[in-house]
Amino acid sequence: MVYEFQDETFFWEGLTVRPVRVSDEYIRGTIPMHSHSSDSFELHVIFAGEGLIRTIDAEYPLSAGTVCLTAGNAEHEQVSFPCAPVRELCIYGTIDH
Repeated sequence: MVYEFQDETFFWEGLTVRPVRVSDEYIRGTIPMHSHSSDSFELHVIFAGEGLIRTIDAEYPLSAGTVCLTAGNAEHEQVSFPCAPVRELCIYGTIDH
């Protein structure tokens, strides 16, 4: 399931947050190293499976119950292990300072 938002915003701690896309899906294989604009974020909530999030400096395990945030300009790659594909809720959005 993928949902695209149309101009919705909310305010949090003096910031304007615009959710752009929410997805609930299985990740199969690898999402190659990439980054987003400096005003964006991705919130990953892992429901099932196993994998890794890699950054330039480190790698972090993913499994059910993991929650992680990737900020804009942060290069990251996501790997889902073939024996247990990762199912995640991913919220992608932007923040106006």
